Amino acid sequence: AQDQLKAIVAESTRYNIGRVERNINVPLFATGYLEARNLWRCHFKLSGIEEIGGVASTRIDYEETGRPTLVRHNQTDDIAARGWFLIDPASGAMTGSRLYFTFPDASTIEFVVKYGRDATLGLWVPVEMTEFYLRPRQSSSESAVTIDARATYSKFRRFQVKAETEIKIVK
Repeated sequence: AQDQLKAIVAESTRYNIGRVERNINVPLFATGYLEARNLWRCHFKLSGIEEIGGVASTRIDYEETGRPTLVRHNQTDDIAARGWFLIDPASGAMTGSRLYFTFPDASTIEFVVKYGRDATLGLWVPVEMTEFYLRPRQSSSESAVTIDARATYSKFRRFQVKAETEIKIVK
């Protein structure tokens, strides 16, 4: 399963633009910090209300304090996440998220995901993700690197499997 996961991640990263290798620019990546097995990693704090798509959403700031961190640089350096989630308190639906990292070389990366309600599915789904990456000059012969990207998502559909079995009894 781990080899298959690595192959999927490698295939996904083939489509990244720019000179920066990254594999966490996925709209639902931040939700991993809300999984029960990862809640211990972060300190959470309520920090107000924001209006998103006509919904008054509660903002919950978070900062990863547990080690090892979920994201690691060069498989050795802990890279702590921080950001926020916007949650509809009435339904529990996520309406937005922000994920932010600072790396040892002072590079930063930020992902902001906007969610919208899909009427066909009856769910809130990611509709836009912006990614901003900044790597400052590392030497006088090198220039800074900036990536400012936006991805939109649409045409959501529910995957279904239908199977039929016909049993013939031979007489």
